[in-house]
Amino acid sequence: VSRDIKPENFMVDSKGYMKLINLSTSKIIRTENNQMSKTFTIIGTPHYMAPDIILGKGYNNLVDLWSLGVCLY
Repeated sequence: VSRDIKPENFMVDSKGYMKLINLSTSKIIRTENNQMSKTFTIIGTPHYMAPDIILGKGYNNLVDLWSLGVCLY
């Protein structure tokens, strides 16, 4: 899970491919007993953070999907 997807963290290379850069806030989230584990660290850029992160109730990789949606909006 990246936890900090925002427009500033995307770059287009010389071939026109979009790349996600700056993965310094990334964390590996493992699957245990067929359930995705959660993490509770509050980290990221507030304007692009999913509500799950802000509320501090734990989150998984779906927060990156929220941030990507905010970027596309």
